[in-house]
Amino acid sequence: MQYDARDMSEMTINHTLYSTYRSMERFCGPLLALSMLGALFWTMKDISLSGHMSLIPHSPIFYISVLLAYLILPLSELLIFKRLWKMDAAGFAVLLRKRVANELLFGYSGEAYLFAWARSRKPKMATAFEAVKDVSITSALTGNVMTLVLLGLLWPFADRVGVGQFTWPAFGSALVILSLSICPLLLKKHVFSLPAATLRWVASIHGTRLVIASALTGLSWWSGMPGANVPLCLLLVTVRMLVGRLPFVPNKELLFATIALFVMGSAQPVARVASAIALLVLALDGVILIGLTFHDVLKKLRGLTTGRHTPAIHL
Repeated sequence: MQYDARDMSEMTINHTLYSTYRSMERFCGPLLALSMLGALFWTMKDISLSGHMSLIPHSPIFYISVLLAYLILPLSELLIFKRLWKMDAAGFAVLLRKRVANELLFGYSGEAYLFAWARSRKPKMATAFEAVKDVSITSALTGNVMTLVLLGLLWPFADRVGVGQFTWPAFGSALVILSLSICPLLLKKHVFSLPAATLRWVASIHGTRLVIASALTGLSWWSGMPGANVPLCLLLVTVRMLVGRLPFVPNKELLFATIALFVMGSAQPVARVASAIALLVLALDGVILIGLTFHDVLKKLRGLTTGRHTPAIHL
């Protein structure tokens, strides 16, 4: 079988990329793991668990809804990348790391990790960047649409939940969100790389995920605050969705809890439940991060003792 100069050049580039990503993975993997562990402990350093135990609701529905809301994102992404990349169930750990990276470091650091992971294992996957980019943009656009839907649902109850004075500022925010969503659609030929049919399917997965996640978030508020009515839960879900639209901001649950504490005071049920959710999400981040890192360390040590090559330690 003969190769022309172009084929040889592509093979050389792919081999160089593969070697480069393997080197990055070997050195940057442990560094990123230490960074995330440092961010976790830094976030927890001022938290007094004994002082916050009274914040934790007793309803099992609260814990189930928070856990499912936490897992719905990586589960939906597993479904997406199973179609785009033939990702198997083992990729769920990668997507969990991606979620933790976005929460503990900064927004989109998880996407950068996912791209590096894909290219390091499949150096000839030319669509790695395009897939991560299109899935992320589609997620942002569907998130904007969901925010507009929630604002529309909340509008008739604005006075009832005490936010009637913010009606028109919210309307202005909705126009900004709408304009930000229209621009990528107008330039879709220059922004997106995946086929239109695939993008519609990805958007449907994101939309379904957002509907389920919003319902679970509302359920956690309803079960965590006895006597909470539907309009109040809808308000809290909408505000949390607005906080989630902020780019490059880590620890969005902690940010939302901080806003609730500042606005309503620590004695109010809303602030208490917001703090409880933030603590539970932070605990889940910590358990997943430490558990997966410990698993990778054991796998690495097992490979060293048997003399077999094992992947570098991840996050």
